[in-house]
Parts: sequence; C-alpha cells; structure tokens
Amino acid sequence: MAISSLGVGSGLDLEGLITKLMAVESKPLTALQTKQNTYNSQISALGKIKSAIASLQTAASAMKDPRKLTALTATTSDTSVATASVATGAVGGSYNVDVTQLASAQKLVSGAAANVSAGGTLTIEKLGASGGSVDVTIDAGASLSDVAVAINSSNAGVTATVVNGSGGQQLVVTGNETGKDNEFKMSGSSGITGLDFDPASATGDMTRQTKAQDATVEIDGIKVSSATNSFENAITGVTLNAVKTGSTRLDVSADSSVLREKAEAFVKEYNNVVSTLKTLSQYVPGGTSGVLNGDSTVRSVMSQVRNAASTMPSGVDPSLKYLFDLGISSSTDGTLTLNADKLNAAIEKNSAAVTASLTAYGSAFDKLATQLNSDQGAVTSRTQGLEQSTKLLDTQMETLTARLEKIDAQYRKQFSALDTLVSKMQSTSNYLAQQLTMLGNMASSR
Repeated sequence: MAISSLGVGSGLDLEGLITKLMAVESKPLTALQTKQNTYNSQISALGKIKSAIASLQTAASAMKDPRKLTALTATTSDTSVATASVATGAVGGSYNVDVTQLASAQKLVSGAAANVSAGGTLTIEKLGASGGSVDVTIDAGASLSDVAVAINSSNAGVTATVVNGSGGQQLVVTGNETGKDNEFKMSGSSGITGLDFDPASATGDMTRQTKAQDATVEIDGIKVSSATNSFENAITGVTLNAVKTGSTRLDVSADSSVLREKAEAFVKEYNNVVSTLKTLSQYVPGGTSGVLNGDSTVRSVMSQVRNAASTMPSGVDPSLKYLFDLGISSSTDGTLTLNADKLNAAIEKNSAAVTASLTAYGSAFDKLATQLNSDQGAVTSRTQGLEQSTKLLDTQMETLTARLEKIDAQYRKQFSALDTLVSKMQSTSNYLAQQLTMLGNMASSR
C-alpha cells in the first residue's frame, strides 16, 4: 500500500513528530546562526566607529593646516567711503585711507542743433593707451536716433542714447569703461555737424558732462590710482573698493571666526567618537547592552582618543600647551566642551600662538585617526577578524545544513515505512474483526 503523505495511512501525526525531531537536531545550526548574527552586528557597529573616526580625521586635518587657520579679514571704519576684502598674500595691518577721486567714464551731450541729415562719417577715437578709432557710417536722411543705433552697432567702446529735450533731440554718448585711458574724441565729416569734441583741448560742439578719470586714493599718504573704483593689491592681498570721496580706516586682522569654527568642528567630531564608543559598548544591567560590550578594541580606541586629548603634542606654543588653555575642557562624561569666550580671548591676545597649538593638536589627532582606521589599525583588524569568523561559520552552517537534510530524509524514510506498516496492521485488524463478527453471528443463528 503506497502512502502519499506521512500519517495518512496510520492516522498518526508523523509530520509534526518529524518537525519536533528536526527542531532538536537543528539546535546546533540555530546556535551558529545566532553567533553569526552577533558577529554581523559587531561588524556593523565597528563600521559606525570607523565612520566616526574618519569624520574626526577630517576635522583634525582641517585644523592641522595653519594656512586654513590663519585667515584674515579686512574691515573699514566707514563702509560708505570704502569697503575691502582679502585674498592670498595678505598680512595684518592698519592703514589710513583717503578716497580723493572716484573713477568715471566720459559722457558727451550734443546740442539740439546737431544735424546729420546730409549723412557722412562719424569717427570715434580712443585717446588712451589702448588707442584705435572706429568710423561710423551715417546714411543721408538719418536722425539722431539712427545715429545712436549706428554707434551702438559699431563696437566703438561707447554707448549712445537720445534724450528728447524741450529744445529738441540731443545725443548722449557715454564711454563703456571708466578711467582716463578710456576718454574718446568724436569728429564728423562735412555732412555731420554738432557732434565734434576733443577732450585734449576740451573744445567742440558737444558738451562734456563727465570727464574720463581714474579713481585715486591715498593709503597712509601714498597716492594710488586705478581706472576703476577697485584697487587690487594696492596693499598686498587686499582689494579696496572706493564708494565715495572721504576718509576711513582700514584694518587687516586675523579672522577669529575661522579658528573658532575649526575648533568647534573638531570638538563636535571628537564627541561623536566618544558617544559612539560609549553607546556601542555600554552595559545595561537587566536591559539590552551595547553590541560591543566588553570588546577590548573599543576600550583601546577610547583610551587612545582620550589620551590624545590630555597629552601635550609636539609643536604647541609654550603659552598654550593643553586644550584647556584654548578653552576646550573635558566634561565628566568624557566629551569635550568649547568655551568660545576663552578661545576668543586667547585669539585676541596671540592668534599666532592659538594657531600653533591648534595645528599641533590637529596633527596629533590626524595621525591617531589614520592609524586607527588604517589597514593594520585596531578597528580594521578587529573587523577583519570578525569577517573571517563569519566566513568560517558560513562553512560550518553549510556542512550542518547538508547533514540536517540527510537526517530529515532518513526520518521521512523510516516514518514512511512505519506509516505503511501501521496502515497494513490496521487493515489486517479490521479484516480479522470482521471475520470474528461474522463467525459470532453464524454461531448465534444456530
């Protein structure tokens, strides 16, 4: 008698019995899976530590470069007179600045009697160092508006417009660039009248409303000129922008905000490392402890990080040996706290000393973070060890899974035979019971 499903022939819950037996047989596999889950959780936790250390290294690296800490700022006492900004090469200092003249572009205005109807050629000549002239063709019958269009299409370095005044149309021609080198001369052929002007003699039919001139300033009594109102490197590394004539004071000094921002970023990432290490390794009596609780690598990393914060590195300024001297103190929970007022006071007193000490600590933490996250570092080595353990567990679980499959098949073969045997015995028993009943009925009928 063939049995298509365990227990069908015998009526016994053989499938449930196999499930229970296999649950017992699978306990070693479950233990391996639990261990592997733990290892994977630890690998993930170490990844978080490695990421936190990498962020600390970024902050430390930014702090170890003195060029990134010694930023300067340029300020003027009266921004309505001049403003300033700094670039590479600037050095600290204070200067008296007198803006004596602003740069301007030449502007000419024609009279209402200007006549271009006969047509001809209008010549616009640059008189400065760049030189050059442009001939603008004026067609017969043209109006001043047509002249303006022709000038603007000629690329002569000027812009023309027409003002409709009470006395008639007047042509306004303005240089596109400021500065004395950009003054220009205008002259027309015989068919064009009223559009002549020579800036050299200040004569002609047109009126000069604005003269082409350079901007001039005196910096501590030294005269400096510029074709525009911007003076680049009149003071090395400083751009001075003249706004109006007048006097102001220019100060080029250390930008304390840069030092403070770098210190704040370092403290933030340091605290992130400490908090990450504590959270992942904490012990919670009666609760869920950190996945790396009791891990020696975590203890070692925590110890090295804290020692670096309390140990004076080489290169610090003698007056600011420890982080505490820079306004960075350790809290009871192991994190750092930045006292901005104390740091600012140290910067104002001696910004070079602050830069030297912050650079030294930046270098020390950059080196430590590099070592911890290197291929041979503590965090990487611990991670690699756990990864190797998970690979071994994979092999063991594959072997054990194959063994369990054989055991399951063996149980099913044995219980299938048992199911068939019990089914046959039940059939025989039912047949005998029927025969006995028949015999009994025959005996009673006699």
